[in-house]
Amino acid sequence: MSDPSSSPSPVSKEVLLIIGPVLVGSFISYMLLGIVIVQVYLYYMSFPNDKLWIKLTVYSLFILDLMHTVALSSSSWSFLCSGWGRPEHLEFTEWGFALIPLFSGACSTIVQMFFVWRIYTLGNLATYSNKLLWTVIVLIISLSLAQFAGSVVATVQWFLISDLARFSEVFGEVAVWLGGGAAADVMITISMFYLQGLTVLLILSGTGAQLFPGQGHGQFTYDINWPPGPGVTLQPQTPSPELHSLLSQISPTRIQQTIETLVSFGTRHTLSSQIDPHRGIGAARDWLFKELSSYANASDSTKLDNGNPRMTVEIQSYVQGPAERIPNDTVISNVIATLKGTEPSSRTYVVSGHYDSRVTDVMNFEDDAPGADDDGSGVAISLELARIFAKMDPPPKGTIVFAAVAGEEQGLFGSTHLAQVLKNASVDVQGMLDNDIVGSSKGDRPELVDPWNIRMFVQGVPPTELVDGNTTQVAARVDIGAENDSPARELGRFGVEVASNGVTNMSVQMVYRPDRFLRGGDHLPFLDAGYPAVRFTEPNENFAHQHQDVRVDGSGMQFGDLIEFCDFDFISRVGKVNGAILYSLAMAPSMPKNVRIKTSVLTNNSTLVWDLPTGEEDDEVERYEIVWRPTEMPFWTKMIDVGKVGNATVLLSKDNVQFGVRAVGNNGNKSPAVAPVPAN
Repeated sequence: MSDPSSSPSPVSKEVLLIIGPVLVGSFISYMLLGIVIVQVYLYYMSFPNDKLWIKLTVYSLFILDLMHTVALSSSSWSFLCSGWGRPEHLEFTEWGFALIPLFSGACSTIVQMFFVWRIYTLGNLATYSNKLLWTVIVLIISLSLAQFAGSVVATVQWFLISDLARFSEVFGEVAVWLGGGAAADVMITISMFYLQGLTVLLILSGTGAQLFPGQGHGQFTYDINWPPGPGVTLQPQTPSPELHSLLSQISPTRIQQTIETLVSFGTRHTLSSQIDPHRGIGAARDWLFKELSSYANASDSTKLDNGNPRMTVEIQSYVQGPAERIPNDTVISNVIATLKGTEPSSRTYVVSGHYDSRVTDVMNFEDDAPGADDDGSGVAISLELARIFAKMDPPPKGTIVFAAVAGEEQGLFGSTHLAQVLKNASVDVQGMLDNDIVGSSKGDRPELVDPWNIRMFVQGVPPTELVDGNTTQVAARVDIGAENDSPARELGRFGVEVASNGVTNMSVQMVYRPDRFLRGGDHLPFLDAGYPAVRFTEPNENFAHQHQDVRVDGSGMQFGDLIEFCDFDFISRVGKVNGAILYSLAMAPSMPKNVRIKTSVLTNNSTLVWDLPTGEEDDEVERYEIVWRPTEMPFWTKMIDVGKVGNATVLLSKDNVQFGVRAVGNNGNKSPAVAPVPAN
């Protein structure tokens, strides 16, 4: 039996009221510090080119928060460890406890002043005077400085008093510290929410735009909520667990191995040897075929109903006669892996990179042309996606073509042939993704480092509407203001929606032009064939590493498209962007067909009509959605669920907005939107 007299004494309520909040506060502080560490690391990696004062602000906050946690830890140690079992130890504070107000107040003031700057810039106060905004700013600054002063005085008083029983004497300073900080934060929150809803989207020279109603002549308010209309705010499609699992299989190591192998062939110039087993484009072609065939063998688990492999591989060759950059008859060979979808239709998506390479002289097929970035990186993405998609279970609904094309540097010959083969076979290509020069996150200057963005070039008016002098189609497009609603741009909007997220860790930046100046890529022949196509290219190119002889100049600068300049983690993230788009396309229903908008009657309503699919395609569709946006907006802003119907009337004038119709599958995946054409 234990001696009752030896039992520990019960802890008094007074003690619990002191150490309880300290213990809880310590846990919360450690948790918040962990979040701050992650945020600071992500900031360091993502924004190396930020202004110095912003960097100093971020790192100062981190140091202050770290010191705040150290002070709280010292106080906790004093109360719970070194002073444990000695109630008299709880009567006095030590340095850590007294410094908590100072560090907390300093952090609050820095953050509040940063948001004062944000309100100033978002309110465009450098250009336009606004009494309401200036009043808000003055109040926030006053409250922020008051709370900081309160925290400083509270810290000094706590050092002087040190006796917990006398802390009520500092009540006024503490009230100013905590109350002033809270009031400033509330005002900032209200201001930022209001500013977010009225963000300036357009500044017109000589006229001016501002966030709040202007005072005097020549100022106006830009309202992004105009025109009002039906529907809910459109939210990006959420990546499914299946997509997350699929993209997690993309391996930077395998991408590196693919590029290393391609570089090992010395040159892959279109005019180089096609029979040498170790050097030249023929050796690269044969290796690509062997590699893709190994992926096809892994697709046995999802065979077609007839027992054939779901993925098939072929070398698609033809003889190109003499042409510019082609002096003699030359065999052009594309290496193609086709993953057959479950739908009986020919709905198809293509992802491509070109495996030929070049040096400074486009006709030089003898010297080494590593072509690591241009375009070993794009080919590596095609191969890596083919590898992981081959084993998709369930398999995709739409067919996916993974291509490595040749002849790009000599004039887009391989991709032109591939596009024409598909066109001649009446294949319904609903999207083509070209990856060309996607291997590096660094440009030609030290500050040009951008590992989290990828450019996507999207054509405006389709080239098929500009051929043979036929201006009817393009005139109709211009007449209804649909220059920004080509199939390629709808594919681009879709890509931004499904691939700019935490699963890819990338942001897709849509560029409104078919390609860079003085350059062209393998998506252009697909556009010429009438197919929606886009091109991905790294955000900042280094032209010393493209189309260059491998050499070092007199200044010690290295030229040449060498593998040492590739960023394999960046390439893998670009691969995830492509994978997210391909998966979302192939798992969604086919795009609505023959979408029209009635224009025969003057009305403030808008009636849209589209064809309903039949058979298995119809079974895949759960409903349709009408999306719309103000004409000047780049992305769809509102969505209306109209059910499984072939027409719908929207209580919104077609004069003021752009409409689109998209199909929603039973699995929740949504197709790209299709813009309507006028109809009676």
